[in-house]
Amino acid sequence: YCDNLTPKQIEELFKLSDQVQGKSQLHKNASKIKAVNHIGDKQAFFESLVTARRDLEGHQVQFSFEELGLINIDNELHIAPNKLVQISDMDRRAILDASHKLKNSAMTDAAYWKSIEKVLQNNRVKMQYQRREAIAQLKKAFQTDNLETVKIGKENIFKNMKPSELDRLANVMTSSGKNYDPKVLEIANEFAKMRHCKTPGDYSNYVEFASKYLNDLKVHKEANYQKAFDEATINEPVSRNVFAKEYRIQGKRSEHFRNEVFNEFKTNREKSFKALDEVYTNLKSTVLPVNAKAVPKFASESAAIYHVFKHSEFGDKLLTPEQYFDIASNLVNEPVNQQSATLNQQGNISMVVFTNPINGAKGVVYEKLADGTQSLATLFFDYKV
Repeated sequence: YCDNLTPKQIEELFKLSDQVQGKSQLHKNASKIKAVNHIGDKQAFFESLVTARRDLEGHQVQFSFEELGLINIDNELHIAPNKLVQISDMDRRAILDASHKLKNSAMTDAAYWKSIEKVLQNNRVKMQYQRREAIAQLKKAFQTDNLETVKIGKENIFKNMKPSELDRLANVMTSSGKNYDPKVLEIANEFAKMRHCKTPGDYSNYVEFASKYLNDLKVHKEANYQKAFDEATINEPVSRNVFAKEYRIQGKRSEHFRNEVFNEFKTNREKSFKALDEVYTNLKSTVLPVNAKAVPKFASESAAIYHVFKHSEFGDKLLTPEQYFDIASNLVNEPVNQQSATLNQQGNISMVVFTNPINGAKGVVYEKLADGTQSLATLFFDYKV
């Protein structure tokens, strides 16, 4: 794998290799050999290691045996070398300094770690401490000591969950899950059970779908309130506070209507869940046939349904599934629309971003480096494009 390296680079590679191998006994190096065998592009792997050599000095570096094909830096960062060298010099040094701090001290400087998490987020990287925190929050949310025993319906959907699946799930739980809100998750969990959820990826999509549905109900209630207020003030001025009291608003208006939605799911459980499932089922019947013919298409049914549900409002238009996928196809199949390509943390998938300033479309495609297989990640309207 050293054909394209200079003698100096080969020398540096062997120095680095000394840190990741065991004693000169084959049976004690079997795990290292297994780790190497899971590297897709071995040439790129070793070349990237050499490129990052200087930044890695002073850090404990070994192969990652939790995520094969990656390197483990200070037992805090599991990352592909080709991803590591893609990160800007300044951000890479900041991330590596953080891994060193975690190895040698506690996380006492809140401002520092907040800035580091912003750097990690911008580069789509998760450190092990973030994953430990995510697991702790998930255990608390599901009231368990072992996530692998959690069942949604009959399925242990979190059993043998990949780190990348955990990362996405944690992001969904903090965003769509409203920071692990028990009221949201109670409804989302029941919905996932109704849909016979089997994977962490599908579960994340169901949480997102249910959360948007709940928010849409709240927005509809707020719109009805505003309409009633406007009608009440046509002939004479009415204090908004007085009207809110007559409307029986308790506390902040947005929170009031949000609680109304949750209460309806409690008091009219069967009817409420049936309505939620009908929205999903109707979308399924129209979205999946179009997704099946799309190039590229969404990797899963639940992803296709959720993204059309969320993003069919395109500027001032409401798109049909056919229109949605037409815009997506025209956008991502035109090379001139490509804006950037960023590797994932595992270094095996490129996230390619496309934009079209003419219609405001922004889309993301995932491309596997091994075989070039593509899947649509999302398409939405962005007024900033």
